[in-house]
Amino acid sequence: MYTKYLTDRAQRNAFLETRRAIETRHKTAKENNKQERLLLSVLPRFVVLEMIRDMASDEDEEFHNNRKILSAQQFHRIYIHCYDHVRYGCSHF
Repeated sequence: MYTKYLTDRAQRNAFLETRRAIETRHKTAKENNKQERLLLSVLPRFVVLEMIRDMASDEDEEFHNNRKILSAQQFHRIYIHCYDHVRYGCSHF
């Protein structure tokens, strides 16, 4: 009887832990989508994709180096693109 109680308790704890992990993953995905939509509302898609790619590679580097701290270089990249022969939209200036 006592063994069954311990087994049930362990299974319940495992279930709750799995449920919390799934909820956290869902919330993280939702926040990532919000962040991407916000970026896409103010920046061109190719710049946003470049930023996402760079952030993902930074996270991979930190994971492989076993570092859990926030990188000091995270916001020091500048995403500037130069174009030749650009015409301004308003011609009345």
